[in-house]
Amino acid sequence: MTIDYVKAKIGLYIALMFIVMNIIGLDKSPIVWMDEVTLNDPAKELAMNGRLISSVFSYKNGFDDAYYWQPPGQIIIMSMVYKIFGFGIWQTRIPGVLFASGVLVIVYLLSMNLFDNTISAILAAGILSFDSKFIESARSARMDTQALFFALLGIYVVLHVLMNNVKHRRLMYLSMGSLALGIAGVTHPISIVWVCALAIVIFLYRKRVIVYEVFWMMFMLILPFGSWLLYIYVNDDIDLFILQFFFHGESRLAVGSLVNRLVSEVFRYVDAYRVTPILLVIYLGSIVWFCSNSRRYKRKAQALLILCIVPIMFIAVFMSKTVGYYYLHPISLIVVVTGVMLYEFYSKWVENFNATVLNQFFRVVLVVVFIGYTISGILGRYIIMFYQWNERDYTVVFESVKKYISPGSIVLGPPDIWYAVEATGSSLRIREEPNKDKHDYVVTKIASSSQIPSDMQPVYEFGESLPLVLDRFASESADYRMKIWKW
Repeated sequence: MTIDYVKAKIGLYIALMFIVMNIIGLDKSPIVWMDEVTLNDPAKELAMNGRLISSVFSYKNGFDDAYYWQPPGQIIIMSMVYKIFGFGIWQTRIPGVLFASGVLVIVYLLSMNLFDNTISAILAAGILSFDSKFIESARSARMDTQALFFALLGIYVVLHVLMNNVKHRRLMYLSMGSLALGIAGVTHPISIVWVCALAIVIFLYRKRVIVYEVFWMMFMLILPFGSWLLYIYVNDDIDLFILQFFFHGESRLAVGSLVNRLVSEVFRYVDAYRVTPILLVIYLGSIVWFCSNSRRYKRKAQALLILCIVPIMFIAVFMSKTVGYYYLHPISLIVVVTGVMLYEFYSKWVENFNATVLNQFFRVVLVVVFIGYTISGILGRYIIMFYQWNERDYTVVFESVKKYISPGSIVLGPPDIWYAVEATGSSLRIREEPNKDKHDYVVTKIASSSQIPSDMQPVYEFGESLPLVLDRFASESADYRMKIWKW
């Protein structure tokens, strides 16, 4: 399998640009939030105490014995990060940005492999790099970009072998691609959508695949998840696994009739891209355009459409409509189609008309769309941070917790204080009722309506409300205004 490293450098430049853009203010945007804590706390425990547990959820469902709420892919990688670089907000958030930049490189290479057009590949990776929801996911400290990276890496490797009928080290590449997909599966279960889509693509290229290759790919695919199940079995934690993993998984499945699920999925896309509706229209239009022009690209078009449409339909039918960044999975390949469409539209339609006015009009439209696109994404985030820089500074949380909470305490509070509590040698608990026998301190959000026992006394109030952006617009973000209580 060969890669044109001269052309690949462009993808790396795009990835580097993405890293630089998102490293700015990464500790300030977003505000520390629930998923950041609950998904990374087991990695912190594994790195620092050698136990796969969740301390913040230790009060229920056996989380103080073992953690099987999510597959261990993110936990393993984040525990290595904490072990090597220490524990903190930067260490938690940077890996998501790095994996997102890796996604951009793979999207670029995938587009090049399918269409061998540098401009459309740049457009594909560039559009995704400025997508506001992709940026939000990359900065969220969740496992989404890590799962996307390994899933698309597997898709890219297997597609390259099949489409180019690679002979040299063929089985090794197919094994690597399948293993990458397996790692994606133990990072986020939603990665099963790529397995389903790739299975259909392999059937499409079945004449180029030998039976033993399929069985070997299946073995490498299930190896990561099988290893996790073996670990659970050896530790006699089957009941705990069922209680945590399946209970959580059930809450992430869609409910209602098929029609309601499909309609709700449409509204989820509309809500996610409500600030940039034109971008959503472009995404949808590119799928329609590509379907109508699929004969020009033959099997490549069929494979790409399968990889776009199968995840869309799977997520629409089976997955919850209120949580997660599931829609980014199909979007990550729809941008490849979008890049091709924009290149074809400009080079074949506008230039053939040879109309200066039309040409300029098209460019103006692109500029307007791009400006709105960046304002809703990274530029808008910069503007918000500029107006709220001091109020988003986590230093005030660190200093307040360090000064007023004794080391070694058990603290009940919001996820916002996780880093500060851990830094003082204390331990955080979330989503419990205040209990004098279990908690030494209680921290509440000023904006919340928490019920505090009558025998608790306020200790200290800290944080400031977030000022209006441009002195006019209120941001949707929470703030760090909190109050410390003790018995």
